[in-house]
Amino acid sequence: MWDSQSLAVQQAAYGCSWYHRPTSFKRLLAIVIMRAQKPVRLHAGMFYDLSLTTFTQVTVLIVVVVVVVVVFVIIVTIILTKL
Repeated sequence: MWDSQSLAVQQAAYGCSWYHRPTSFKRLLAIVIMRAQKPVRLHAGMFYDLSLTTFTQVTVLIVVVVVVVVVFVIIVTIILTKL
């Protein structure tokens, strides 16, 4: 995902009418293009890169854990009220 976004930034920067702009703009645009050649990476601690896929997997896992805990609390409450 991040790689395609970086490529999109490069293409958009190069695709603008940079040749009609002042030299200061061209210098800044060159910096933007050079910076976009290295994709942005989000790190989750020192363990792995965070991508949309890993974010989704972690989110689903958290939801499953919360649902299991809530069901457990409900079952325990029902059992304790019958005692």
